[in-house]
Order: sequence, then structure tokens, then C-alpha cells
Amino acid sequence: MTWKTMEEGIQCLREMALLEILFEKDEQPSHNPDDVRCTSQMWRSLSQQGPPVNTNFLASLHFEGNRETVGSVMNKLRMFDSMVHTPLRAHISTIETMVESLKALTTEVPDEQKKLRGDEGKQLPHGTSATRASEVRAR
Repeated sequence: MTWKTMEEGIQCLREMALLEILFEKDEQPSHNPDDVRCTSQMWRSLSQQGPPVNTNFLASLHFEGNRETVGSVMNKLRMFDSMVHTPLRAHISTIETMVESLKALTTEVPDEQKKLRGDEGKQLPHGTSATRASEVRAR
């Protein structure tokens, strides 16, 4: 099962933990998926099925041979997500705000142009008169 977001990856890991609980021959000490030991197969499966930025992080983590619980891996994944993706979301939000500001400016400019075209013979605010581009080229 492939995953795209960190929460989907965590959900995938928890589903694999549930399968471990259901089909493991050895008795699991708990029926909570977060307490299940993360097996090398679960680790490999998780790191091969996600997007490159997340799978590179998973590959860089040291797998501690069946001592790491699903809950501790989930915490590491959430911490990585907050360190990497939260600042990225903040930048995207800033860019979206800038785009909205630019859209507002582009709607204001045509309104100002209409005002200027209607007042061609009158004085403009700074004491200059309206001049067409063709008149400027002719000079």
C-alpha cells in the first residue's frame, strides 16, 4: 500500500502492526498496535512505499532490530514531519498571501486606468497632464 503524506504512512504502519497482532504465532504482550515491535519487514515495507523525501528519512534512521515499537517510530515520523513540512506549509501560505495581494493590485490598476482615460484633458494629482504613449513616442 503506497502512501503520500506522513499521516498516511503512519496509518500504513499501524495497519501492518494490526496484521502482526492478528497473525503472529508468538503471543504479543499487548493488543495495542502502538506497542507492537516494528519488524524489519514492516520497516522495509514502510520505507519503500512512500514519497522520496519521507523514504530517504526512513532509510537514514537506524533500525534497531526489533526493539523499536510502532509508537516510537510514529513519534519520529511526526517529529520529522513537523520539522520539514511545517516550515514548508508556512512558506506556501506566505506565497498564497502574496498572490492574493497581486490579484488585488491587478484589479485596482485597470480601475485607475479607466479614471485616467476619462480625465485626459484634466490635471492629474501631481500636476501632470495625461499623455498617450503615442504622443511620447512622437517626441
